[in-house]
Amino acid sequence: MTAAAATASVQKSRGSIGRIGGFCAANAVWLLVSFAYLTVFPYYASINNPNENVRVFATRAIVEFRELSINRASVGWGYVNDKAVVGRKLYSSKAPGTSFLGVPVYAAQVFMARALHLGTPSRAAITLGLRLFTVALPMCVFLFFFGRWVLRLTESPAARDLLLVGVGLGTMLYPYGVIFVGHAQAAALAFSSFMLLCPPGGEPASRARLAWAGALAGLAVLFEYQVMFVAVALAVYAVLRYRRQALAFVAGAAPTALLFGVYHAALFGRPWELPFGHLENPEFASLHNKAQLFGMRAPSPGALVAVLFSVSLGLFVFSPFLLVGAGAAVAGLFRGPRRESAIILASTAAMVGFLACVP
Repeated sequence: MTAAAATASVQKSRGSIGRIGGFCAANAVWLLVSFAYLTVFPYYASINNPNENVRVFATRAIVEFRELSINRASVGWGYVNDKAVVGRKLYSSKAPGTSFLGVPVYAAQVFMARALHLGTPSRAAITLGLRLFTVALPMCVFLFFFGRWVLRLTESPAARDLLLVGVGLGTMLYPYGVIFVGHAQAAALAFSSFMLLCPPGGEPASRARLAWAGALAGLAVLFEYQVMFVAVALAVYAVLRYRRQALAFVAGAAPTALLFGVYHAALFGRPWELPFGHLENPEFASLHNKAQLFGMRAPSPGALVAVLFSVSLGLFVFSPFLLVGAGAAVAGLFRGPRRESAIILASTAAMVGFLACVP
């Protein structure tokens, strides 16, 4: 009996090792891309990056002071830009999703440091924890499911691996996917919504999938205000493809819209009031006052060219392979799939157009 049990245990262990080995072999490229996300920490305190740091301040305010105002959270940490001001209270001017997601991570860091008598965690340690658990790890999870979706769509492991490397490491998703900002999170949420709306094989999405797609689209806006344009495009696509069933998409987005309104009413007095009308920085405030929607103005052809082809910030300069995707989407308008190609182009045009409208 003992020998038989030992043999069975060994065989079970070998089976488990075999399954793990098979998973690693099949997902080797994803594992390597994930390694790149989880092993870099570009942290330079002297830069005082407001895009990231004001979000860290907001998370600290919630955890340590039980408030949304960052006045007390700023004490000892110094000045940070990108704040909104209401009366004498200062707030983060960024969409709150990233800061909210960081709350349990920050709280766990503080708790563990106190339990182990390690003292107060440093800003660098706090930032590392927030980046790792709220941005980098979720991006690895997104890329895993993105790769599975591509594989089912194309039935080509080579296409899956090529896109994992190209999108995961060859676009701005990578640098923004390793710092505590909402850009990569919002992009992942929005595209996850698209994947749910467009199951491979052409089969329609169930009501549950539509509800989850709506929830993810709504959450994307909670992480980056400007992704509202993409969320609208996703909603239009859901209506065009699913007709009345698209109500499930709307229902899925409703809780986030409610949270969105409650948060802004608490800070700025009205659910539809955004922080851009309350910017502390006089230069930023002046730009917003000249163009009320996200500080936008009429699109500039020069800015449009710069956004796409400038050596300093051009999308197709940093990621030239995306030209292939843009060309394929245009071709899809004529050869199909038309609706899916249209939403990809509409979303891209909306975000590029937004950047071309920002002073």
